[in-house]
Amino acid sequence: MNDSTATALAYGIYRSNEFSDDTPTIVAFTSVGASHFGTSIVKFTKGHLTVLGEAIDTTVGGRYIDKILMEHYSQQFTTKTGLDPLKNAKSRFKLEEAVNKVKKILSANNEAVLGIECLLEDEDLNVVVTRDKLEELCAPMVDKMQSVMNKALKEANITIDDLHSVEIIGGVSRVPFIQRTIVDTLHKDLSRTLNADECVARGCALQAAMLSPLFKVRDFAVTDFTQQGIEVAWQQQQQATSTTDNDDVEGCSSIIKRTEVFPPRSTLNTVKMLTFYRKEAFELWAQYTNSEDHGDDASLGRYTIQVPHNSENDEGPKKIKVRAKLSLHGTFSIENAIMIEEEEYQVVEKERRRRRPINKETNDDENMVDASPSAAAATTTITNDDVNMQPAE
Repeated sequence: MNDSTATALAYGIYRSNEFSDDTPTIVAFTSVGASHFGTSIVKFTKGHLTVLGEAIDTTVGGRYIDKILMEHYSQQFTTKTGLDPLKNAKSRFKLEEAVNKVKKILSANNEAVLGIECLLEDEDLNVVVTRDKLEELCAPMVDKMQSVMNKALKEANITIDDLHSVEIIGGVSRVPFIQRTIVDTLHKDLSRTLNADECVARGCALQAAMLSPLFKVRDFAVTDFTQQGIEVAWQQQQQATSTTDNDDVEGCSSIIKRTEVFPPRSTLNTVKMLTFYRKEAFELWAQYTNSEDHGDDASLGRYTIQVPHNSENDEGPKKIKVRAKLSLHGTFSIENAIMIEEEEYQVVEKERRRRRPINKETNDDENMVDASPSAAAATTTITNDDVNMQPAE
C-alpha cells in the first residue's frame, strides 16, 4: 500500500469510534522525508477511510537541503583554497555527513558550526551557519511545497475550511521553515499525534494483519486509488483504406493501438474485461499512460495470448476476452484470457404416445390411438455478455 494510505490507516483505526457516518472527518497528512514532500487528503467515517487526493514532489526533502548546503559551502572552500571537495569521494562524504549534522542542529538552534579538519589536502573547513542562512538558501523549496499542498486540495475537490486537522510526519518535518510553510498554506495548527518516524510501518503492519487469516483485527475498510493511468497496447493489422480487427490479412500494414484501461484515480481492487477478435497468438504490453514521464520505468509487463484451434479448417477469428486486474496493492496484471464460442443448435421434443383403456369388444388394432407427433423446435444461443468493470473477487 502507499505510505500515505498506511499513515491514514494507522491514524484512523484507533479513532474509529470518534468518527461519524453523517459528518465525515477530513484530515491532511503532510509527509516530509529524505527524498520527497507529499500531502494526502483523507476522509474518515466510522470504520472506513477514503483517499480523496494526493500530490508529491520528489525534488523537495532532507537530502536536497543537504545538497544545497554542500554546494554552497564547497564553493566557498573552492574560492578560498582552489580545491573542489565534491570531486573527491572521501572529502565529499565528509562534507555530506557534516552538513546533515548542521541541519539537525539548526532545527533546534539558531546557529551551528560547520567544521571539518583536513577536508582536502590538509585544508580545513570552518564556518558558522545560521538558521536564517539555511532558510535563504532553501527559499526555492517553499514555492514547491505550497504547490504540492494546493494540488492535493484541488484533486480532493475541497477547500481549506473543510479540513479538520493537519498531521505532519517524516524525519525532516522538524525543520522550522518547513513547519512554517505548511501552517501558512493550510491555515491550520500542526498536529503531531502520530509517531513521525514509525507511523508508516505501523500502518503497513495493520494492513498485513487485516489481510492475514491468522489475525483478528477491528473491521476498517480502506478505499484507495491509483495515481497513474495504465494503458494496454497491441499490434493490429491495417489495410490501405480501413482498419480491421483481424490479424494476418494479406496486404495489411501493422500499427500500434492502445487503450487506457485504468485512468488516473481508478479505484484499487477492480477488474476490466478486454475483447479481441484474433486468429493467431498476439501480444499485449502494459505501461503507464504518460510513458515519456517515466522513461524506462514506464513498462509494466508483456503478455502473450494464445488462440486455440479446434480443427485444421477452423480459420475464422476467435472472440478472446482478456481479464485485466488492478489489485488491492496497486499492481497491474493480466490474470487470464478465455475464448468465447457461439453455437446455435435445435432441440426437438416429441410428445409422448398416450394410451387409453382397452375395449375388449373392439379390434385390438383399434386399441392404440396415437396423437399426431408434432415436433417442437427450440433454438438456444449461448453467449457471454461483456463486463466492462466489476469488483475483483
